Amino acid sequence: MDPYKAILQDLLLAPIVESRGMTTKETLNKHMTFPTKAVVMCHEMIPDNTKYIKRELDWYLKGDRMDLSIIEHAKMWAPHVQDGYLNSNYGYWLWGDKGPKTFQTAMDIMASDNGTRRAIALIGSSDCIKVDTKDVPCTQSIQFIMRGKMHAIATMRSQDAWFGLRNDLAFFQFLLRTAAKYHDVECGTLAINVGSFHLYEKHWSIARQILISTVPVRMTDYDFEL
Repeated sequence: MDPYKAILQDLLLAPIVESRGMTTKETLNKHMTFPTKAVVMCHEMIPDNTKYIKRELDWYLKGDRMDLSIIEHAKMWAPHVQDGYLNSNYGYWLWGDKGPKTFQTAMDIMASDNGTRRAIALIGSSDCIKVDTKDVPCTQSIQFIMRGKMHAIATMRSQDAWFGLRNDLAFFQFLLRTAAKYHDVECGTLAINVGSFHLYEKHWSIARQILISTVPVRMTDYDFEL
């Protein structure tokens, strides 16, 4: 069984959980590992998300959480806007002009010690987890580790297996490739650790159809034009 089908199968066998008025299948403490060329999941039953990958990446690269243009491409962002900004613009935290620039800090730490375990790009702040915060970033950190090759470990509080994983996978691979290029080394593996990994009820039927399909879900590369 291919990796994405295995992921869907595990979730369909998982317990049902009611969360925020929505029914999901949920696995706690999910760990996944992907090779560097696994970026886009391709199958006749899975919508092509390459256009959205590009739009979301462009949004992140601007590094401006006051930029709400992503709502034009994904309406799901609209309810999360608070005081005119979205905390989930990861670029704001990683390299934005007004953000903490944690990606550069991680690269600087690794430049001073390429064997370090401290090259961690944090996403979010203590303000993001306050009770009244509408938009809490799903990703908490990206750790970079050089062991001959550049490896990356993404730590997430929450991820949806249908849209979230497929979109996040591309961005995390972009970060891994950027870090590898920065230090002139090859890419290794990408690991994703998720506290709550889930599949919403509206996607259970299509997930079952993909599982019984004889066509594998291929993981293909994507040209980020670095």
